[in-house]
Amino acid sequence: MDDRALDITLLTNSYKTSALGAEVLLTEPIVWAGAKGGCAHLREPLPVSLWEEGCAWRAGALEALGREGRNYRVAYMSAHTAGQRAAIMADLAVAPLPKSFLGDEMVELGQKDGMPDIGTYNLAMVVAPDASAPVKAVADHIRATFELFRETGKF
Repeated sequence: MDDRALDITLLTNSYKTSALGAEVLLTEPIVWAGAKGGCAHLREPLPVSLWEEGCAWRAGALEALGREGRNYRVAYMSAHTAGQRAAIMADLAVAPLPKSFLGDEMVELGQKDGMPDIGTYNLAMVVAPDASAPVKAVADHIRATFELFRETGKF
C-alpha cells in the first residue's frame, strides 16, 4: 500500500485501530466459536485456536481473556480460518471468529458459557488515490456487495 503497488487493498483491523485513508465496509462482532454440543470451552486451561501474530481477531481475544483472568493455552495456530474450523469442529479448541463465519456445526459461546466478550473488528478498503476508472468500478462493486450484506446478512 505504502509503495503504491496495489490498487485496492482489503484489510481487517480491530475496532481500536484503522489504517490511514481506509474506508470501513463492515463492522462485525468477533465471537467465541465452539463445536455444537462441544465442551472445549469448559477445559482448563482453555484451548484456543488462533491466527498468527498481528491478527485483529487474535489480539482482541487474548486481550479479553487477559481482562477476565482466564487461563488459556494456544492449542492450534493457522493462517486460515479452515484451521480454526477444523479445531473447533473436532472440539479440540475454541476460536475467535467473526459472527458471520459461524456455520451450522458451530455455536457462539458467550458470558453464559464463561467466555468473555471480544468486541468487534472492521473490514476496510483502501483505494489508490490515482486509481483508474476500472479500479474505481471494482471498488464500487465491493462497496455495493457489503451494503447488500449489511441489509440482508447474505452475500
